[in-house]
Amino acid sequence: MRALGAGPVTLTDVPGKTDPTILNKLIGSRTEGGRSVALQANASPFVSNQVFDPSLLDGGVGKALRVFSKSTVGGMIGFWNIRKSDGVVEDEVCLADIDDLLGYSWKQEKVVLFSVMTQDLQVIEGQGAESSNPGEMKIELGPFGFDLIAVTPLLHVSPSSTFSVAILGLVDKYNSLAGISNHEISEKQAGNATLRINYICCGAAGIYVHGRNGPKSVRASVDSKPVSDDDIQIIPQTGGHLYKIDLHSFLKGRVEDKPLSLELQISTTVQE
Repeated sequence: MRALGAGPVTLTDVPGKTDPTILNKLIGSRTEGGRSVALQANASPFVSNQVFDPSLLDGGVGKALRVFSKSTVGGMIGFWNIRKSDGVVEDEVCLADIDDLLGYSWKQEKVVLFSVMTQDLQVIEGQGAESSNPGEMKIELGPFGFDLIAVTPLLHVSPSSTFSVAILGLVDKYNSLAGISNHEISEKQAGNATLRINYICCGAAGIYVHGRNGPKSVRASVDSKPVSDDDIQIIPQTGGHLYKIDLHSFLKGRVEDKPLSLELQISTTVQE
């Protein structure tokens, strides 16, 4: 839960007994052998009025505790199972949750929901969604379980563009969106775009490209060094493709303590 806040993260483990699989989801490096950077929100998290619902503490099957955290690109929603007597959560990310996080203006656009824990992805239509699909992403949690959902807008390259992109941050971290320092997107001609993203540390960068026709090509570089095709994982999604690029290999020999710069050249010429 501390990953969604701006305060310090305290390690209370006995020295030498910290679980690295958990610690590495909270921090990252940007130089070889250099200091670690914590991935946290820029502002304090907040809760909705549902936090006062006493049934969240009941046993059996029910809803989760929700915690919201805003980011420079959308925000995160955390779901925690705090039910007693080994109770389980059967819940969902609903439109009201997205309203609480992004505000009502988002309904003029599309947003992407991405589960950090399951790596599931879903695109949400804002306009008219109330009547057609009130439950947008299912959340199922066992005792003491949790999930973290990144909520990020689909960014239009230009008014005439045939595709849009969503920046998911570092998808191997608890607060994936906290890994983004800044980003820039441009299009020189229809169907071809350049996406530049600066990350505060290394990790698995996630980018979703939305469009009925898959990209003809995606070329990537980190700090101007090309990324081989073997290091780009492409995962088909309904309506698009999810790209994962591991930045860890680019730490070797890196001494400059600054964000890692990822550049993607995306060509989505319509395929017949």
